[in-house]
Parts: sequence; C-alpha cells; structure tokens
Amino acid sequence: MSNIEATSTQRAPAVLPPGAVDRWRDRWQEAQHDATWVEQHRLRDAKRTETLPKINDLVQQFLHRGLAITEFRETFDRKTKNEWDLFGLKGLSGAMFLNKLVKHLSDQDELTRELQTALAVPTDEAAARLQLDALTGYLDRKIEEGAATRADLQPNRALLLVSAIWHMQRPGLWPILYGSARKALMTDGVLASDVPGGDRYVEFTRVFTALAEGVGVSFWNLEHLCARVETAISDRDDEQVTVEREEAPQGERVWLIAPGRAASEFDRFYKEGIVAIGWDSLGNLSNYADTNAIRQALREREGGDTNRWNDALACYQFAREMQVGDVVFAKRGRHKIIGFGLIASAYRHEPDRSSFTHVRSIEWKKRGEWEPRRGPLVTKTLTEIGQYTSLIADIRRALGLPNDGNDDGGDRSVTRPSYLLEHAVGEVFMARAQIEEALALLRYKKNLVLQGPPGVGKTFVAKRLAYLLVGEKDPKRISQVQFHQSYAYEDFVQGYRPVDDGRFALADGPFLRFCDQALQDQESPYVLLIDEINRGNLSKIFGDLLLLIEAEKRNATWATTLAYAKEDAAPLYVPNNLYIIGTMNTADRSLALVDYALRRRFAFFDVEPAFEHGGFVRRLAGLGVVTELRNRIVDRFKLLNERIADDQNLGSGFRVGHSYFCHTDGDTADEAWYRRIIRTEIRPLLQEYWFDNASRADDEVASLSGDD
Repeated sequence: MSNIEATSTQRAPAVLPPGAVDRWRDRWQEAQHDATWVEQHRLRDAKRTETLPKINDLVQQFLHRGLAITEFRETFDRKTKNEWDLFGLKGLSGAMFLNKLVKHLSDQDELTRELQTALAVPTDEAAARLQLDALTGYLDRKIEEGAATRADLQPNRALLLVSAIWHMQRPGLWPILYGSARKALMTDGVLASDVPGGDRYVEFTRVFTALAEGVGVSFWNLEHLCARVETAISDRDDEQVTVEREEAPQGERVWLIAPGRAASEFDRFYKEGIVAIGWDSLGNLSNYADTNAIRQALREREGGDTNRWNDALACYQFAREMQVGDVVFAKRGRHKIIGFGLIASAYRHEPDRSSFTHVRSIEWKKRGEWEPRRGPLVTKTLTEIGQYTSLIADIRRALGLPNDGNDDGGDRSVTRPSYLLEHAVGEVFMARAQIEEALALLRYKKNLVLQGPPGVGKTFVAKRLAYLLVGEKDPKRISQVQFHQSYAYEDFVQGYRPVDDGRFALADGPFLRFCDQALQDQESPYVLLIDEINRGNLSKIFGDLLLLIEAEKRNATWATTLAYAKEDAAPLYVPNNLYIIGTMNTADRSLALVDYALRRRFAFFDVEPAFEHGGFVRRLAGLGVVTELRNRIVDRFKLLNERIADDQNLGSGFRVGHSYFCHTDGDTADEAWYRRIIRTEIRPLLQEYWFDNASRADDEVASLSGDD
C-alpha cells in the first residue's frame, strides 16, 4: 500500500498541537529500531494487502450485486474468524455486531437498505457524518419501538464496523476507528475532544490523516504505532491496565452482584443493557491506584467506623478485574437469582447519572426468579465466585443452563465474546511483542513448549495463547491433559481398558477423541494443552503418532493405521487445525534431558519471572499490598533471582516465579501473608535448590524475610 493515497475527498484540515508531529515522528524512528516489531507488522501488512481485495469483493457483492444479507453475514463471520483475522473485525464491534443486527431485527429488507446506505463509501466528511448518524439513529428507533433491546443492538459499536468497511474500499482515505488509536491520540493530547456519533469519527479522521501526513507514514503504519504507544501508556499507567488474575479452578470468571438494595435497580439495568454499582462519591474509580486508596476515600467521604474493606474491594474489582466475557448472576437478597448475562464492555464512569455512576455494558441472557438449592448467598454487593464450582453448578441448574461452560443461555446461535490480543496483554505479565511472538511460533510450528522456572504461570500463559488462537474462551475447542512417568500410549491415544463385566474393550484416549473433534470442524482451530510435557516418555506416549504431529505432515497423505486399530478402521492423520501447547518446568531435577524427538517437533518459548513488570505490581496493589511491601517483594526477589542465575550449579532455569504472590485465598495481603509464603512455599524450594548447602538456603530465606 502506498504511503498516503492521494485524496479527492473534502476534508477540513486538523490543527495539531505544537510539537505533536515531531513527537510522533520520534516515536516512529524509535519503533524502527525494534526489529521484531518491524518484522511482525511487515508480515501482517503483507497478508493484509493480499486479503484486502477478498474482503472488498464480498462487500461489493452485498452493496451492488444482490448478495443477501444473511449470506453476507455468514461469510463475513466465518472468514474473519480465520484467514481474514487481520483487521480486528471478528470481535464485539465487528462480525459479532453484524451477527446481532441480523439476529435481532426481523425486517431483513429494511436492515439491508440501512446497511447498504451506511456502508457505501462517503463522498466527503458531511456524508460520512450523515451515514453514521443515520445508522445509529435507525438502531435507536428500533430499540424505542421494542424490536430489540439496547444490549441486543448496541448502536455505539456501529462506528468501528462501518469505518472498517469504508477502509476496505478506500484504504488511503478512511482510517478504521480503532479504540487503541483513539486512546493513544487522546492520551497524548493530539485528539482533544470526545464528541458523540458521526462527529467522533470525523474528528478522528482529520487528526489521524494530518498526523500520518506529517510523520510521512501510511494509515496502517500509524495504526501500528498508535497500538504501540497505547501499550506503553498502559504499562506505566495504573488507570489503563487490567491486572492479572489467577485462573479460577473451572477456568471462567463468574460474578455475583446485587443490583441495588433488594435488587431495586435491576429493571433499569436490564432495559439499558448495563450493570452498575454505587459509591458515587468516589468519582471515577480509575483514579485510584489500589483498594487501600479506595478504602481511605470511602472513610473520608462517607464516614462510618468500619474499615470498608469489602466495599473498596467491590469497587476495585468492578473497575479493574471484571473483563469482557465474564459471567454475571444478579441476585435479590440471599436466596434469589434474578438475572444472568455476559460483560460486554470495559468500565466507564458516567457522572451524569443520578445514581449508580460506575457502569459496564452487559448482554443480559435471562431474567426471572430462581432459588438455588444451595444455602444462602453472600451478602456483599459484588463477589467473584469462580472458585465455588458447586455453587455455580447449583445456580446453573436452577436457571436451566448447561454445566459445560456454555454461557449462551441455551441459545446456540449466540457468539461468545472474542478473546483478542488486548485481552491477553491485560492478563499476562508479558510485553505485547512477546505474546505476538509466542502466538506466531505456535501458528508456524503448530507445536509449542512454554518452558520456565517454577511459579512463572506457564499454564496460565498457555491457556491465554489457546484463547488467542481460538479467538474466544471456548472449552469445546481447548482440551488439557497432564503427562507423568506412568502415562502411556494406551492412556493418551488408544488401548484396551477394563469394563464392568471384567472384559477389556478398545477405547480411544483424549488425544484421539480431540483429533476427531478437530477433523469434524477443520475451519476452526483446536488446542491441546499438555502440562509437564517432559515428565512423560514422548516416544512411549505418542508412539506411531510422533511423526504425524510434525507441521508438514498434517494431512491425509500421512494417514496411518493405529497400533490397536481394528482391521476396518480408517487410517488416522493429525489435522492441520489441531495445535499442541506443552509446559515444562526448567528446575525439576528429576527429569532427564528432553530428547531430540521433542526438540525437533516443538518450538520452545521462555516464560520469565515478571517481578518488575508493571502488571505484577498492579496485581499486588489490587490485592491490597501496601507500597512498602510491594517494593520489597520486587527488590528482594529480583536480587534472589540474580544470585540463583549466577550460581554455576543452578542457573536462570531455577529462578523463582511471581505467581506465588498473585492470590490471597481471601486472606489479607499483609506482612504475615508475605512471611507465610516465604516460610511454607519459597523456603522448601530454596532448600531443594541448595540441598547440599543448608546454610546458603537459610541465608537466602533470612534475606527475603528481612531477618538478615
């Protein structure tokens, strides 16, 4: 794509603040020294250039060649989940937004006319403004008429999809209204206003175009640079980053919330497609660094003798820890569940509301009144109940929901919220470039091992990479096993197992069953997670399939008959859409060196301790760890890991990870909590490291505890 396409569109010039162009030009020059970043985006843009005509052809079929809206939606949805996943259009404001329109608006002819008018390339700024406002106005009218709820249609998401379709047709004239670009420009002071509707896009386009021309880069390059700047801002600013959270046992975040006293606000929340909390005196919750700051503000502004810990935690979690896709059950009192939905937006502060000014959009799935059989519900306004699997199962049972993690309320046509790179950046204590590198390795090699010291969150990272590859948290497309010394081919692939009558019957193992799932759905990626992959004998476990997991042998040409297969069984091959992620602890003395069979078939990626990562520090703040203790944890473990790495008998593979301090199990994260972790978790590890030098281990423990 050329640097800047010649423009014939009428566009009022934007007046950029003094020094803005120089500042962004310096950022561009700095980015050019990051070879990894440059190469990643060069490859991405090459694929975009190849894909752009294909997307545009589909758009033209819909606009001018009579393609039905249902066919347009189906193709757009399917393609953006796979080979067209290059413009961020499979998410809530892309394909999912289009899906909602087609699903919830019954007059398909009317919807077709409105969309065709909106998606046609505008002739100038005035036309762009009119087309955007006309589409959102149409959706608002449908909501007022009762054709659908605001949660169903979400008119505010129209701008990204429409601007993206314009961009596909005229890529050098109309930039895509990405949230990361707007955030970076507004935070930097280049985009000074946050106006509504079509004016928002017009203002953004003026500034974005002027800046691209001033710096001398293409829209795509400026888009990438904005994402880089936005990430850097997020890494240093507590207001922008969602802190990491340890995985709940069942793999989903589930919240229980009270929508006002005696659920007095639920009808309003349901109608508006939101969920909200009070404590309005606090103002914008993003302005508070941690729960202690919120607690102090509550005591100063609202008084009372209690410590306000639960209230502060609810505010912090609502603003910082809730994420798009999280499950929410609304309750009345201690015995009734009255609603069920999925979080659909980031936190926002709406001071113009008369009350309940802390807001998130939500896609409500059900409303009614149900009473779970389990005992009384907690009294707190907001509680994360993901670890209470029996309670969740009981609530689901009461609401008639499946207990397989499918949160679509029984409606199989509902698309799960997308899991995108920005979600992973907010959850994993790694730089965006590192996450992208790991994902690129997985796509290229199809088999990836995450290796690192104990406590660095290898399994946590593996699941996030799986979510990224799949594009959503879909438990049906992600499977997990754990290898151990006794694990065998018969356990993993296929073998004879005892049945109730004492005989033995041929049974498929988890790998074969998962292969079959992937073969039935070859347009979608499937990911197998193998914990402790180096604890098993790979040749013994994979057997005749060890050859077939190689990336270049993922096709029917290499199909083989399994060792235990019956005579009439079809030969098996590992499908091209099945990916394997293994985890490996680099500090386990009991393990032999990984054999070459594993080394040759897998790419390896190092997961490092992240004590100095801004996200980890913010995680501690979210747990209520005071500043002095946060600094002590970071400084002392940084020093400990340097000494471990320098020890010729240990090395960097034996460093200590950060995840020991990422949860509290309900305890107060204070000095006693810290010392208990040192005494019961870190000390035994160090004693194992220096098993032949007990005094050295004791010295290191004393240094961590402050007793030296």
